[in-house]
Amino acid sequence: PSGNSTWYCICPAVSVGEAQGRVAICGLDECEDYRCPTCAKGACDALLQDCTDPLPYVRSLGDWTCTCRAPLAGTAVAGAAACTIDECDPTTVPLCDTCAGAVCSDAAQDCADPDVSSLQLADWTCTCRAPLEGVGEHSAASCYIDECEAACPTCEMDACAAARQACSDVHQRARELGDWECSCVAPYKGYAVGAAAACVLDECVERSCPTCARTTCSSQGQTCDDPMPYEGVYNDWTCTCPYPYEGTATADKAACTVDECTADCSSCARSACRAEGQTCHDPDWSDKHLADWICTCPPPSEGSRLAGAAHCTIDECTATCFSCANGACGRGTYTQTCSDPNWELSARDDWRCVCPLPSMGTAVARTADCRIDECRERSCPTCARDTCYVADQDCEDRDTHAEVLGDWLCVCRLPTHGSAQAAVSSCTIDECEDECPTCENHVCSHAGQACRDPALADDSLGDWSCLCHAPATGSAVASAARDECVVDECEVGTADCETCEHGLCAAGLQDCVDPDTRALSLSDWSCLCRSPAAGAAVTREAACEMDECTAACASCAGSTCGGQACHDPDRAVASLNDWECSCMGYATGTAVAAAADCRIDECAVNGCPTCEEGACTAAGQTCVDPDTGSAALRDWECKCKEPTNGVKVMGAAACTLDECDVVHGTCLSCENDVCSDVNQVCHDPDTAAHSVGDWTCACPPPSREIRRAAPADCMLYECADACASCAGTACTAAGQWCYDPNNSSMSLRDWWCECAAPERGSSADAPTQPAACALDECAEACPTCENGLCRSRFDNLQSCHDPDPSAASTGDWTCECTPPYTNIVTASLAACVLNECTAACPTCAGMSCARDDQLCDDPDTHIHVLRDWVCTCEAPFLGSMVYGTASCAVDECASNDTACASCEKDLCSDAGQICIDPDTDEYALRDWMCTCPEPSWGVPVVMGVVDCVIDECEQGCATCENGACENRSL
Repeated sequence: PSGNSTWYCICPAVSVGEAQGRVAICGLDECEDYRCPTCAKGACDALLQDCTDPLPYVRSLGDWTCTCRAPLAGTAVAGAAACTIDECDPTTVPLCDTCAGAVCSDAAQDCADPDVSSLQLADWTCTCRAPLEGVGEHSAASCYIDECEAACPTCEMDACAAARQACSDVHQRARELGDWECSCVAPYKGYAVGAAAACVLDECVERSCPTCARTTCSSQGQTCDDPMPYEGVYNDWTCTCPYPYEGTATADKAACTVDECTADCSSCARSACRAEGQTCHDPDWSDKHLADWICTCPPPSEGSRLAGAAHCTIDECTATCFSCANGACGRGTYTQTCSDPNWELSARDDWRCVCPLPSMGTAVARTADCRIDECRERSCPTCARDTCYVADQDCEDRDTHAEVLGDWLCVCRLPTHGSAQAAVSSCTIDECEDECPTCENHVCSHAGQACRDPALADDSLGDWSCLCHAPATGSAVASAARDECVVDECEVGTADCETCEHGLCAAGLQDCVDPDTRALSLSDWSCLCRSPAAGAAVTREAACEMDECTAACASCAGSTCGGQACHDPDRAVASLNDWECSCMGYATGTAVAAAADCRIDECAVNGCPTCEEGACTAAGQTCVDPDTGSAALRDWECKCKEPTNGVKVMGAAACTLDECDVVHGTCLSCENDVCSDVNQVCHDPDTAAHSVGDWTCACPPPSREIRRAAPADCMLYECADACASCAGTACTAAGQWCYDPNNSSMSLRDWWCECAAPERGSSADAPTQPAACALDECAEACPTCENGLCRSRFDNLQSCHDPDPSAASTGDWTCECTPPYTNIVTASLAACVLNECTAACPTCAGMSCARDDQLCDDPDTHIHVLRDWVCTCEAPFLGSMVYGTASCAVDECASNDTACASCEKDLCSDAGQICIDPDTDEYALRDWMCTCPEPSWGVPVVMGVVDCVIDECEQGCATCENGACENRSL
């Protein structure tokens, strides 16, 4: 009514949609909606297919499709799809349990799926690729090939026939290719795998051929050998001499020889020569000449022997060797003579060199050291003879080597000195150095003086003189100087005068005086004090003195001391103001350079009316005067000596002693920290000084032990007592026992928990905490334990095992059968079994079945049923054997097994013929043949249908003539 109304087109029921001011486009998904006549209505879902509506509109109906889900394939419009699947397609494997996958391709075979309908699954086959044969249904095929008949890279391909040999393929297994054999035809021997055989005819072994050796070699004890035992190679056999002989002959007996030096035989040298280091020689190697070998000594030794070791000798003077003389005696100026006293080899290095006359000398195993003493020898031209002795001199030849001549010396005899070579010497004498009647003979040295000889000629004697030793001056001829030596010790200032004054007196402002200047009078000089000081001293500075108590000087005492005594302890002029005033009478006290402060110690002074006079000492106490002033009298005290306590004025004190409270080390009988060192409390019940050694040590709580004059043995039971380190309920709360290995209070926190039986374990390695208990139910006895059940078997076939031996895990033990038996049972006795096919035991199969590709089965695995395992042939072969390998066979006419690629498989029956397999052995395959049924006949064909014929005139059958013609009257 307002003029602005808005109209809509709305789709009818089933469809969906609306539009403002125009016709609506109505939508209808035929896969989702069930209300329309053309809708899918679950047709796809019922067959597990996916429904799709490509145009979900009302104007496009009946266009929905059903699509097969992977791995199936197929699509249909407005209806369910006919799904297919190729089980050989490798892409279907992840979603298909029945598909071939890589089974055929891994075996290098072809896969085929004869029916790809989704309703026909697991029908795929694996077919062996040519030249192999075989088909496997839903598995890889067992391929075979007869390499003697087939054509393939590894097949025989007439190789045997070309060599006039027989071919055989024993196994015909596809995995065993190239194993066909060519066998030689008699009389030749030999076979070869995968090739023609090299046929042999050994002329040494065979005796039937014209060229054979027969007994030619053996009759001579020789060995026969045919190096090329092949067909067409004859008369090449050889006879070889037996060891140790040598020799070979072709087609005849050998002429044998032996070198007895190198061979090993009864007559041979063996090591007879070699052991002695000798050379062996055999002059004739013929086997007719034995024991003719010779041992020859090696150079430089000499000697030989027939059939035995030689006796070797050596002359080391003439031979050349390491130990020989080798011309050593002929070296040098003089040619020496060589001699070898013993030529035996054991006597080496015994040759000698002997010097020629007039020289002398002999040496063993070396050149002699020849000597000539020209002083003693008189027969040589250069000898001294009596030249030196006539001049009263000695002769010396310092180098007596025979090569050194003319070097002798004439030497002057003592006390003279001098020498000359090969002539008389001119002699000299120093009377100061030598000893002689006119010599000094130590006269000067004994006097501490030096000696001087002005003329050294041996005709100038007695002219020596003694020189005074510095700092003294003077000398004397032929005697020691005495009064001639003078020295003034105050004047001489040289360093060599050890006794001189050297300015010592002058340095001290004193005068030096030497009263006697003779050298014999030393160390007599004196220092004299200068006025006003007084004093003198010999050989040292004088100690000059001045008494400041009596003298009048600026530093002297004068009247300072008054009624006190004055004393100057050091009167040296350098020590001033050191005079002292000292108190008189009972008073004591001193003062330096001042009046003294007088004191009276009433404990130390005896004889005064107010003094202690030994009263404290008599009581064994110490006297103390607290004020020693001369005006403070009658105040002395007696004090008890440590470690006792007590004090009294002018009298003996009453002393006490607390042995627990004294300074360490002042009282041998006191506690001296013995208790406190071990954390115990000390108590002294009687502190009287005469009561000693009665103190006690008491243990701190909770311990209660007490001991007199020694530390108490404190006991603390940490498992039962209550303390900071005690166990408390730590062990009992865990159901465990508490153990304290050391009950001493000094050993704390050492308790541990022990597990209660039958559990085992302790916390000894980790004290002060509960133990981690273990329970081995196989080893212990408890309600849940094995308690010997597994081991109760008389034959010990079972053992017990607890996988978790913790105390919290019970009832989990198992009885396990011991190998080769098997079986495990928890918390009970196991029933052991023995599978003789898989176990290892004396009666077990081992590899007996598997070695020939047979299946093993043990029908009864009871441990007492043995030797019952069976080897069964794999399909298509038949056969089995108990306790042994089966003899497999297959009747190729009767077997329809798909694994038998060579079987007949109804070929004969389809042709109305009879199949016959003459040999059913597993290695005799492809030998079946079809035969004609009676009364027809025909030549049998191996692995083929026979062309059967029948003569109805001759045979009897339903359609045959059966004598009808013969019975006719015509």
